Amino acid sequence: MTWPTCNSTDHIATIHEVDLWDGGVTFHTLCVILCAVLTVVSFILASIIIFGHATHYSQPDQQRYIIRILFMIPIYSITSFLCVYFYKESVYYELIGNCYEPFAIASFFTLLCQYIAPDVHSQKEYFRQIEPNNWVWPIPWLQRCTGGQNGLWRKPRSGLTWFNIVWIGVFQYCIIRVVMTIIAVAAQANDRYCEDSDNPEFAHVWVLIIESVAVTIAMYCLIQFYMQIHKDIAQYKPFLKILCIKLVIFLSFWQSTIIDFLTSSGVVKSSAKVTLNDWNNALPNLLICIEMSLFAILHFWGFPWRPYVGSQKNYGGSFGWRAILDAANPWDLVKATARGFRWLFVGRKSRTLDPSYRMARQGSQEGPFRGATSDRPYGIEKGAESASLGFRWSDITPNDSLQYTECFTSFLCARLSVPLNWNATDTHDGLASNSQVALAIIKLPAKVPVTDPRYGGPIILNPGGPGESGVYQVLTDGPSLQTVVDTDVLPSTAELDLEHDGKYFDILSFDPRGVNNTTPRLRCFPDAFNQQVWQLQSPDYGLLWHSESIIGLEWGRASALGASCSGAEREGGILPYLNTAQTARDMVRIIDKEGEWREQQAIKLLEHDGMTAHANTGETLTRVAYQPNEEKLQYWGMSYGTLLGATFAALHPDRVGRIILDGVVDPADHYAGDWLTQLQDSDKIISKFCEYCFEAGPSKCPLYTGSSAADIEHRFTMIMYAMKENPIAVSPIYLDGAISTGPDMVTYGDLHLRLLSGMYFPFTMAENLFSLLLEVEQRNSSSPELASLVSRKQAILTPSGCQRDESSPDPDIPYVSGVGAFQAISCMDIGGSMNLTRREFRMYWTELHGQSQWIGPSWARNKLSCEGFTARPAWKPDFSFHVQEWANTSHPLLIIGNTHDTVTPLTNARRVSTLFPGSVVLQQDSQGHCSHSSPSLCTGKLIRQYFQTGLLPQEGTVCQPDTLPFLGCVKDEESQAECNFTDSSDARLWEALVELADPFKLKLKSDDKQTVSWIPNSYPFRRFM
Repeated sequence: MTWPTCNSTDHIATIHEVDLWDGGVTFHTLCVILCAVLTVVSFILASIIIFGHATHYSQPDQQRYIIRILFMIPIYSITSFLCVYFYKESVYYELIGNCYEPFAIASFFTLLCQYIAPDVHSQKEYFRQIEPNNWVWPIPWLQRCTGGQNGLWRKPRSGLTWFNIVWIGVFQYCIIRVVMTIIAVAAQANDRYCEDSDNPEFAHVWVLIIESVAVTIAMYCLIQFYMQIHKDIAQYKPFLKILCIKLVIFLSFWQSTIIDFLTSSGVVKSSAKVTLNDWNNALPNLLICIEMSLFAILHFWGFPWRPYVGSQKNYGGSFGWRAILDAANPWDLVKATARGFRWLFVGRKSRTLDPSYRMARQGSQEGPFRGATSDRPYGIEKGAESASLGFRWSDITPNDSLQYTECFTSFLCARLSVPLNWNATDTHDGLASNSQVALAIIKLPAKVPVTDPRYGGPIILNPGGPGESGVYQVLTDGPSLQTVVDTDVLPSTAELDLEHDGKYFDILSFDPRGVNNTTPRLRCFPDAFNQQVWQLQSPDYGLLWHSESIIGLEWGRASALGASCSGAEREGGILPYLNTAQTARDMVRIIDKEGEWREQQAIKLLEHDGMTAHANTGETLTRVAYQPNEEKLQYWGMSYGTLLGATFAALHPDRVGRIILDGVVDPADHYAGDWLTQLQDSDKIISKFCEYCFEAGPSKCPLYTGSSAADIEHRFTMIMYAMKENPIAVSPIYLDGAISTGPDMVTYGDLHLRLLSGMYFPFTMAENLFSLLLEVEQRNSSSPELASLVSRKQAILTPSGCQRDESSPDPDIPYVSGVGAFQAISCMDIGGSMNLTRREFRMYWTELHGQSQWIGPSWARNKLSCEGFTARPAWKPDFSFHVQEWANTSHPLLIIGNTHDTVTPLTNARRVSTLFPGSVVLQQDSQGHCSHSSPSLCTGKLIRQYFQTGLLPQEGTVCQPDTLPFLGCVKDEESQAECNFTDSSDARLWEALVELADPFKLKLKSDDKQTVSWIPNSYPFRRFM
């Protein structure tokens, strides 16, 4: 038996037709002429739109796909003309031309995804939150016959699963159409395609059926996707766009299919004027040429380039050639197709472990965890269904192990019991040996489960202080910090790379002893009213240290606060156990308990997934097994957090995994109570600001003088000091005819606080500071700037009884780190009261003022921290930290310092590095406090490299910031307002660094500011310590 050969010669026979009218032209000639003219028209119109996008290529992640869609017009027109003109080879032109169709559909789908979010990870987060609409007709009809929402055609419970199904439905067409084209071309070359026959012995009918099913599925999924998201992307006018795509695909595919069917089935026959070849080939291609010219016009409204005009950055190159090359590179579509099939064959099996399934179950009668299973994903404990609504720390029972519950929408919280005194014995300090501290712990879960080989474990953070809340840090900065430390390959695409070994980390922190949500809480005030009155009675910064009476007043206030904190702790309180060494020991317990949790959680997940007997289970359990007394710390400490990290490394050098000290406190200076190694570089920050101001010129800097940077700094100084003697009375603000603010004035103290903001966070506050100083210099009492300053100042004055934070263990007294915790921790670290004399304080103040005229006055208050405290620490280590007094750490430390840090000079980083052999100092050539104060991709990538691989930068590495005050983005050695990055990984990292550098959220658009609206109003703002 031999394979049949196609006997039809219609497609290769020379066309012989009579003229359509006497002296006229044949139908075929007319088709050639019209196709040629229409192709030229379509090509010109499409080229205009493509050129517009290519030369204004300001948003490549969107315009890349728009250009690909626009290329449909010339590709379809040209291939249609070639099919008519070279009709004997039309099968090849038609097959190859139509092969572009799936990529146009995929490009449009990806464009819609880009309108939702700029990367796959963010898109997944969006779809995790949605409730999928039911499928559009005809699937609802099929559901009635197959069990409804429990049958084969059910709607997915998870929005993310729905998204993955639609993704596969679109991208499968890319694979199927390419494969079918290759098969068709090969069959045609061997006379086994037979386009004119519906005989199933030939390839044509099978190719036609398979392609028809594939394109129907792709278009169905595209329409379903549009119906789900069109309201959220209404600003992009998606209806007109999908109309363009749908009509092009519908007409080009189905009209050819219908005509092909009519001719192959014999319904339409050849005649003297129109041969079968022209019915099959010329007519449908002429229709396509006509339609393409019309759609080319419609695309001017559907895909305009004008919305992208006006951006300061164009990535398209000269005449848009870079944009064309970028659009012509199909690698992103290849990866997207592979991602879809990877999910289909691998990720689909573990889809129910995704948090979106927990969200989908909310509201059911059985609660968010359907059934009686105890193996809840990610270690969530029973009762978590109410955690995000009205969450209260007091609802969590402290436990010797980590029992996490959902909190604050997307975080996990636990209260871990630890000994009050880690150095207590049964025969000494009996009270402390039995008492416990309940640490408030919060975690932002990793993007992968603990069973995933890419799970990197927790990175513990400390924001500084002492006394700052780690819970608050994770709530505000956790997602951004996770972006910095995680691999730059998103989990969805990492699956494509078998060699990829990047890690995804939990971001974890806790409120140290005596801080915020950890109990027992240090109490220095009986209620919120007394605490607020105490704060309001604080003398203005402009009065500090100018007379003996002011020194006496500050001394008295410090003594009173210390006595109040000590008095409230008289009977077995927490005060003697607040020192840093005790907190370092708490971190040992945390990493041990996290190791236990990791192992237990892996077992639960494997049981949940039915993989306990799987071949890889043993390897997984070995990888996640708890290592008693060997678990390693991964840590990123900032400011005071570097003291905690250094103390941990000294006390437990064998437990160091990765430790970053960022903005380094000198431990020898701190523990000795000298506090003289903080302000050496502080005033240089203002000098650098003035240099940037002079370089930027009058259009960008309001204090520009035109002579020199030194002259600008002199002007700056005169404005500041003039406010000490001449505060500005601010005109009252009227609202609805009544005074809403006032009476009030702007004082030196107000400017000093704004000065500190600018010096700590130059990325967002330096320019703001200079603008405010111009208004102060002009003494415009009705200035909106000054009125806004007064309004914000008065907004802090919340009536007593209205400050409750129901999530706090002590909701009646808002936590303020600077009136109790800061002083108590500092005092316990140095061993108790200094027994300071007035003479010693004056000498200290003189030396401090010599270091910094700007921060010295307020910093001098810290020296009085221990006045009034009568307690002494129960235990503190004997290390002096002048030299190394411990073994080498199990892994070297990464130590980061800014060239001009506000309160932790670079010399501290260099000295501390000598205490830990093998450590490396990374210098960031910027101003501000800690590396995050000025965004630098260089620093961000080296931090990521350290956590991912353990590799340290070369000794002597200096990272430059990518943006400077007044000068804007300087990454390309040319000043511009904002930094833009074409590489999506760099863009994500940059966005995270900007968020970290903007603690006041001044750079966010108004809509984005809602992202932190779930944080309790009374949570503490960052302090300048």
